[in-house]
Amino acid sequence: MARDEQRLALLSEHVGWARTYGIYRLIMCLAVFGGAYAVAEMIELSPEHLVPLLIMLGTIIVVNAVWQAAGLLVVRLEQVVLPRARPGIAP
Repeated sequence: MARDEQRLALLSEHVGWARTYGIYRLIMCLAVFGGAYAVAEMIELSPEHLVPLLIMLGTIIVVNAVWQAAGLLVVRLEQVVLPRARPGIAP
C-alpha cells in the first residue's frame, strides 16, 4: 500500500508542476509573441520576414510543450520500469 501512495505522490507532484509550468508557459507565449509582433511593427518589418519569425517562435513553444509531456512520460516509465528491475517487488 505504501508503494501505491508513493506512486500517487510522485505523479501528483509532477502533474502539479506541469499545471503551474503550463500557466507560466502560456503567459510567456503571449508575451513573446506580442513583444515580437510589436517590435516587428515598430521597425516596419515586411510580411515575408514576419511570417518566418512567428513560425520560429511557434516551433520553439511547441518543442517546449513536448518537453513538458516527456517529463510526465519519464515519471510514468519510472513507475513501471523500476519495480520490475528489482526482483521481489510487484508493480
